[in-house]
Amino acid sequence: VDIGGPYDPGYNSDSTRTYSIGEPDVEVSRRYAVLQRAQRAAVEVVRPGVTAEQVDAAARDVLADEGLAEAFVHRTGHGIGLSVHEEPYIVAGNSLPL
Repeated sequence: VDIGGPYDPGYNSDSTRTYSIGEPDVEVSRRYAVLQRAQRAAVEVVRPGVTAEQVDAAARDVLADEGLAEAFVHRTGHGIGLSVHEEPYIVAGNSLPL
């Protein structure tokens, strides 16, 4: 589920959650756990001056270690404010400092 909405005076919200209908199989559960670890790794490196691509790399390193690098084709994250998706885009090649 990906949902969000505006907040006066023009700011936005954005929230994404994953749910399973029924019990997920073992591989789905494993991949979900890997994604959770990748997200935590990304959050742990966030601080002023770190670049967006460094945050992306922290997450992707976890995925690569688990053999899932090829399966992750989405950017790692994005900023939010006056637009729902805006800088900083957390993606390889974005040297913008946070």
